[in-house]
Amino acid sequence: MLSKRAIGWCVGELKKVGAGMSGESKLALVPRSGRGMSYEVSNRDTPCLIGRDAEAKIRLNDQTVSRRHAKLIYDRGQWILCDQSQNGTYVNGALIKGSCVSLKRGDTVRVGASLDHTVVIVNRSTDETTITKEVQTTVVTYPEDQLRVVNAGEVWVGQQRLRLSDQEVKLVQLLEAAAGKRCSDEEIIKHIFDGIGDIGNVQELVKRVREKIRKQTGQDGRKYIERCHDGYVLYVRPRR
Repeated sequence: MLSKRAIGWCVGELKKVGAGMSGESKLALVPRSGRGMSYEVSNRDTPCLIGRDAEAKIRLNDQTVSRRHAKLIYDRGQWILCDQSQNGTYVNGALIKGSCVSLKRGDTVRVGASLDHTVVIVNRSTDETTITKEVQTTVVTYPEDQLRVVNAGEVWVGQQRLRLSDQEVKLVQLLEAAAGKRCSDEEIIKHIFDGIGDIGNVQELVKRVREKIRKQTGQDGRKYIERCHDGYVLYVRPRR
């Protein structure tokens, strides 16, 4: 986890240069699915907290996200993302944990199971294109068999949003957050059924999700969610 001293240094340096900055820079996080909620932050709004905390400017209602998961900082013309979570943050698919990285336009940022976004940066002093136009024109096309979880509790396969119940979405979110590792039956019972349930409940829930993937997308749901010993593994692309 990033130390308080490191965060304090970043914030202190930001304050030193804040008075001398001219123009305005904005950073937008645009959902990679092309749909869903976008988040916009001005350099004057930093440091910007991301997490479940009530004080977070980008607040994510997601148990896979820490209360004070990460911060966006604007320093000397650079947008910087600092992770301070237990599970880490993914930038361009690489895990960062307890450290800071500079962001540029086109980078991807993933926080927990609810934020999977593309970075759009507009500097008002040098870029006349409005950030609204940038957001509207940032379109990402996914392979038709790629499964992903985006904000607002949406599960997509390719360009098709799955119609799932809240419980089914929670299952996919839990498995997806495990990042390719096995999620045990006990974990699923604890997080989905509040600890009250058995393996039969888990098996039935998995069966429903697999069947909906097949019916709604034509893909074989069994190749996305596989049984592994006493649990399940989710793959974002179907296993061959």
